[in-house]
Amino acid sequence: MAKGSMVYKGSNGSSGDDEESKVTHSNLRGKKKTRTGCLTCKRRKKKCDEIKPKCYNCTRLKLECSYDKILNWNKENQFTLNKEGLIELSKNEKQQSLITPFMVNFTKWEIGLGYLFNTTTSTSITMPTTTATIELSNFYKYDKYIDHQSVKVPSFDDFNLKNLDKSILDKIKESYLFNYYIEHISKTKTFSSCDTITNEFRSIIIPGCEKFVGLYQSILAMSSIDLMKIELRSDNPNELLVEIYYSMFIKFKNEAINKLYDILDNFDFNKIDILEELILTIMTLTAVEISNKGCKNWVNHLKEGCLIFQNLNPLIFNQSKIIQFAYRFFTLRYILLICTLKGELLSEFLNESKLPIIENFFKNDEIDHMFGCSPKLLFIIYKLITLNHARNFNLIDDLKSSEKYLIYWNELNSIQQLNIDNSIELSKCAESYLMSTKIYFCLIVWLSKLEIYNKMNFTKVYHSTIPKLISNLNDLSLSGDSHVLYPYWCMLILSVSEVVGVDGEYIRLEILKLCDRLEEYRPMHTNCQIKKAMETVWKVYDLTIEEPINLEKSEFGFFAKFDWRDILTEGDFMLPLS
Repeated sequence: MAKGSMVYKGSNGSSGDDEESKVTHSNLRGKKKTRTGCLTCKRRKKKCDEIKPKCYNCTRLKLECSYDKILNWNKENQFTLNKEGLIELSKNEKQQSLITPFMVNFTKWEIGLGYLFNTTTSTSITMPTTTATIELSNFYKYDKYIDHQSVKVPSFDDFNLKNLDKSILDKIKESYLFNYYIEHISKTKTFSSCDTITNEFRSIIIPGCEKFVGLYQSILAMSSIDLMKIELRSDNPNELLVEIYYSMFIKFKNEAINKLYDILDNFDFNKIDILEELILTIMTLTAVEISNKGCKNWVNHLKEGCLIFQNLNPLIFNQSKIIQFAYRFFTLRYILLICTLKGELLSEFLNESKLPIIENFFKNDEIDHMFGCSPKLLFIIYKLITLNHARNFNLIDDLKSSEKYLIYWNELNSIQQLNIDNSIELSKCAESYLMSTKIYFCLIVWLSKLEIYNKMNFTKVYHSTIPKLISNLNDLSLSGDSHVLYPYWCMLILSVSEVVGVDGEYIRLEILKLCDRLEEYRPMHTNCQIKKAMETVWKVYDLTIEEPINLEKSEFGFFAKFDWRDILTEGDFMLPLS
């Protein structure tokens, strides 16, 4: 990213929180003499030779050595503008592309994360446990970004319903919540709004609520959190109604979980009706947590779903449309999640939560409205993930991995993704997945430092595909029915495709515009966590790959050890990319 080309908050181009963050900005030193040297020598009031990463004093005395983080963007491109300045800038055609309403605001946590990656010499990141540098441990969890309210919400039983206005009472009836799911939410859970396509979130879930209590409770929880977000976004939100909706969300979710435990107490894998109730309840609870700003609790339910499918009789799978429906739901989210994991974390996740991959199921090359692409393409993504994982652990040599990569590349180029329903939005979505998979392919081959990257001229494919993907994602965000699922995985892959420079900045701005558009019709949904994750990756890049003169060298040095998946891991992100 061109480091000063965006409008930075604060007069120094940083977050405006320098004192709290203990961040020194190199361009604002002026005439004031500043003390240099490592933090340990400063504290001990000793002269420091400033050798990095560890000075002589600290090396000799075996002390921990660290330095203040200095933000050192290219001063020529750095500017701060008021409203009049922006108007004047807009008259300059050469500078118009730099105008943006988006602010770059680094938190103390993000500064610490960037510092961590910038000073780590090995390929293994260890979170600091001392306060010698930045107190990063206090900013490690993302829970504060997930909570809808900063104060404790009363229990639903604490509200005196008798004294509530009728306009509120009507909106909190179970019948109102259930009807809201039927009329609105059920239409937003697939990648297509086409009437000719069977929507299982209607054809299976709605009648299922009459049979399964846990499923019904989880649907009410889903409606409660959605209605709460709509009320929050209204021009004049009713605070009492917001609190009631949130308390109902907690109440119904807990009741669904309790029902889940009741089912497990008397569970028999051979009883198909009990199995269907169990898997549907787990599936909808997963969707509920995803709706809750992408809350990481969804992963716990995903793991529960994996456990069910691990022990499932294949004959029952073939007999039950309900179980096949749930399998499609979990498979998409499982594969796209493990795409963001790496190393030991990925190994641990695969060992603990192995979702059986039924290869016959993934031979189908027709676009699935629950995937946004064909099962065949999704399976190729899965094979790329597992091959890259094996390559990272040296379980396969360069020659064999190159051969396999080329086989998968040929599969990508021969894939058809048949659109039997003639849905334009499905076709656009499937194209976006295919283009994103090609970009992802190029990224992991490049990161693996395989010779085939240059031999096959994947650089040309990579750079020619990015503009097409941007165009497709824009079209999807502007489509007539904007309430269907959006291919967030494609947006994430696009966000990590260009690291810095003019192209990187252009992509970032396009993605931020997309996020704004998506937030309009899906407020406080999955896109909140995904946007936060993408921005965290960008900020770590900017704090580590920041030298404009030796950019290629800085970039090579970073990617010799890390990539975007390491950043997501340290950020404790578990993204629901749907």
